[in-house]
Amino acid sequence: MTTLRARGLRVEAQAALAGHFHGEVIGHFYADSLVEGIVIVELKAVSAVLKEHSAQRINYLTATGVDVGLLVNFGRSTLEFRRVYRPQRQDILSCQS
Repeated sequence: MTTLRARGLRVEAQAALAGHFHGEVIGHFYADSLVEGIVIVELKAVSAVLKEHSAQRINYLTATGVDVGLLVNFGRSTLEFRRVYRPQRQDILSCQS
């Protein structure tokens, strides 16, 4: 994350985030990094990114109200990354950041 900071971006490592549901805090988790307060970055070192990894990111985005996540996997011979977006389902969940 040093490279992002060198480019002038605000990066918070091990960012504590609260999850909300209908205005109530339902839990806390630590994102590997939070960039500019608007992108959750999760780092992995696995042989394959599974659907469960992306589903977990979507759950975190939904609970925190953050719109974009980035899943970065260092566990392969080439760097792998995936963008994950928060579903816009306000009829089911009331999210706050």
